[in-house]
This record gives sequence, C-alpha cells and structure tokens, in this order.
Amino acid sequence: MFSAEAAGARPRLWVRSLDHMDARQLAGTEDAQDPFWSPDSRWIGFFADGRLKKVPANGGAAQVIAETVTDFRGATWGPEDTILFGGGRQPILSVNAAGGSTTPVTVSCSTGVQR
Repeated sequence: MFSAEAAGARPRLWVRSLDHMDARQLAGTEDAQDPFWSPDSRWIGFFADGRLKKVPANGGAAQVIAETVTDFRGATWGPEDTILFGGGRQPILSVNAAGGSTTPVTVSCSTGVQR
C-alpha cells in the first residue's frame, strides 16, 4: 500500500498484492497521506482533508474517523481497535477505529524556554 498520484491527478492510495505486479487505486482516497494498516489488514487508515479516515483494503467507501490537525505525523492501529495518532506539537491522541471523540494520551510539548 502506498500513496501516489497518476499523471494530472491528486494523490490517492494504491494497493498491490505481493503476488501481482499491478497496483490498483482505492476510490475516495484523494490527497491521502501517511497510510497505515489495521491489525487484521482489512482496513487502511490515512489522513486527508484535515481528517483521520479509513477505507476497506479491498475497496469501498472511505469513512471519517476523526477531525484532526493538518500537521500529520503518523498513526498506528492497535489490536483493540484503538488508533493512536499525532501531529506536530500536539499531544498524541487516541480514538476508536469506529470513530468518535479523541482522547489525549500524552501532554503537549512546551514551546518556549523559561528564564
């Protein structure tokens, strides 16, 4: 799985089976960044349009999981269907893969030095 753009198009997610040479685009994944797999490999999570989203790995409609920041720094999908994700100087957040409210799991960094 990777994010790439076809000539003249916006970036999208692409998937390729290890036993095939051809990759296929996943619809509804325009402007996808920083993709990651679900533990069962049935879903792909990604960031796009200021949102954390997921799409079935076999294709289908993309679903919004949470509103996020625009400075994406990656995510991981745990076995309990919990996704941890972060952005810039913001705390790492947790959200259920089905969607809902986010919960901080760390504290934000200090942006200045006190004298």
